Amino acid sequence: MTRAVWLALVLISLAGTAAAQEGDALGPCSADAAKLCAGVEAGHGGKMKCLSAHEAELTPECKERLAAVKSRMKEIVAEIEKSCGDDGKKLCPDSKLGAGLLPCLIEHEHELSAPCHEWISSHHRPGAAP
Repeated sequence: MTRAVWLALVLISLAGTAAAQEGDALGPCSADAAKLCAGVEAGHGGKMKCLSAHEAELTPECKERLAAVKSRMKEIVAEIEKSCGDDGKKLCPDSKLGAGLLPCLIEHEHELSAPCHEWISSHHRPGAAP
């Protein structure tokens, strides 16, 4: 579960479009987040982590959204491992996905293999948190 939550951070930071407001980003989970996670600061995946911790209490629509996010996280993990796995081991041996790997890879952008560089370039918005 922790890996999925950390991967939500990756998805949020790599998303091609940013929601203008937190409610838009949470979609069908907005009401659940307001009720269950009111004290959690927005950003950096805090709301997603909180919602995951309260999964049994979520509305069916929010559970569906959460499942979709987790599914996408698995896809992203597979993409990153395929494209950047060797680069991560070589350039960022102390970093793990969700715990600094992407920022580390971005710091080493000039040393990345072509597949890793291409993946990061196509998924990372300049100025966005890695």
